[in-house]
Amino acid sequence: MIPPPTPVLIQELLGIEALTNEVGDRIGTDLEAPLPALRVALAGYQGGSATGWESMPMFQVDVWAETEGQAEALAWHLVNYWPDASSHVLEQGGAISGRWIVQLPISLPPDDDGAKDTGYSRYMVTVGFRLTSLI
Repeated sequence: MIPPPTPVLIQELLGIEALTNEVGDRIGTDLEAPLPALRVALAGYQGGSATGWESMPMFQVDVWAETEGQAEALAWHLVNYWPDASSHVLEQGGAISGRWIVQLPISLPPDDDGAKDTGYSRYMVTVGFRLTSLI
């Protein structure tokens, strides 16, 4: 069986030093203070759905920061470092055999619905990866 994709994504993001140098461990499904921080949400699956042995989840990664410049810089760190992973076995079971960018960073205004009146800037990047079970 393949592991749930959200904890896998969070663990993979925590492994990107260019991000964690800025956000520390503030990466999760809820927005954590202080900023900067990353909030992730499952957006769907490429190829339709997950099977018992393979999944290609896509995630929206919201990059939150106090300034637009900082949010944009972190979003581009994600774009630059996310695909740089070789296939590897996961501690949670299963393996990753590819990571890619689905959509380049998009600036979202601080007053949109997802900002919840925080007044802070954020960029959205959509990422994907191939998650397989170990046979």
